[in-house]
Amino acid sequence: MTIFSPDLQAELHHIYLQEKHAAGQILRLALQQGFCLQDLTRLAEKYRISVSILEEHDGNYCVRYANGDGFFHRCFYHDRQQALSFMTTFDLCGSETGL
Repeated sequence: MTIFSPDLQAELHHIYLQEKHAAGQILRLALQQGFCLQDLTRLAEKYRISVSILEEHDGNYCVRYANGDGFFHRCFYHDRQQALSFMTTFDLCGSETGL
């Protein structure tokens, strides 16, 4: 077992967090653009991240989300508050339409 200095451990942890954030941004961008690639779900699984985006079409609210299990879509119809509440269960949340 290799033992690293506290400074090096802190730096490695910081790098890991940056990688995790970048992976989440990539996954969110994929959702926004409609990509559903298996490689991206592996990335989500590796970093244990989940992302969601809220969409609104003709007064109906839907949440597209992704995690290590895949890409999904859930419709909440006119219940915006329920859709927003559902989104809080994800690591990264966003909106496709600027809601």
